[in-house]
Amino acid sequence: MAKDHMTAATRRRSDADCLAKKAARPHPAILALARLIGRQMAREHHAARQAANDNRPADQANAASPGDSAGPGIPDTS
Repeated sequence: MAKDHMTAATRRRSDADCLAKKAARPHPAILALARLIGRQMAREHHAARQAANDNRPADQANAASPGDSAGPGIPDTS
């Protein structure tokens, strides 16, 4: 009943407030996408920090240890 006595300007302002409240809540798909992007950025940042903290030279970082390539029956001499 109170809305029956509202002026047109007041009603427009009320509608605008309602739309603003709706726009303030992001869509769940956008939140999920932002979460995925944030996780990927965190993974890349963590990998970069791990690489920066690694004391091995880059060419030896992925190389096998000396005993791995000795073969079957050959004793490791390292």
